[in-house]
Parts: sequence; C-alpha cells; structure tokens
Amino acid sequence: MRSLIQWLRRSFIAGFFVTIPLVVSVVALVWAFRFADRVTSAVGRQLFGTPWPGLGLIVTAGAMLAIGAVATNVLGRRLFDKSEHLLMHPPKKHILVLNLQHVKISLQRDMKCKRRRN
Repeated sequence: MRSLIQWLRRSFIAGFFVTIPLVVSVVALVWAFRFADRVTSAVGRQLFGTPWPGLGLIVTAGAMLAIGAVATNVLGRRLFDKSEHLLMHPPKKHILVLNLQHVKISLQRDMKCKRRRN
C-alpha cells in the first residue's frame, strides 16, 4: 500500500511539472498568434484591400524562427544569458541593499553621537 501511495505521489508531481510548462507554452503561442493575426489583418486590409487569412500564422512562425536563429547564435546566446541574468537578479535588489546599508550606517552614526553626548 505504501509503495502505491509513493508511486501515485511521484506520478502526480511528474505529471504536474510536465503539464504546467506545456499549458503555459500553448497559451502563450495562442496569444501571440491572435495578436499577430489582429495586427496583420489590418495591415493586409490596408495593403491589399482584403484581409489575408493565415498571415498572422506566417508572422508568428517567422518570429519564432527569427528568435530561434538568434538564440542559437553565439551573440544571441550572450544576449539571452544576459537577459536571463537580469530577470533572475534584478538591479532593484542591489539598489535596495545599498539603501539599507546607507540607513544602517546613518543609524550607527546616530547611536555613536548619542553615546558621546551621554
């Protein structure tokens, strides 16, 4: 019975961690397609007089191809590594730490001044 519960737990957790990124990716892809389709239908209507069905799909696929080409390039890898570093370690964190250090230093100075007065 215990091994059955462990198997169910492992399988559920594994399924969860496989399903969530898949669902998020599909939702993001559908959103990108709909956005590109709205933008390109207006552009197609202005350029050609009629909306072009499927132009949003072509633009979305082209954008994904371009992003993939940049990501596999050496310069693109550096760019993506730098952007990932900025996302994982936002600069505001450093500003907050510096501000807290300034507050700490000023409080320590105030404490020293109060001790000297007494």
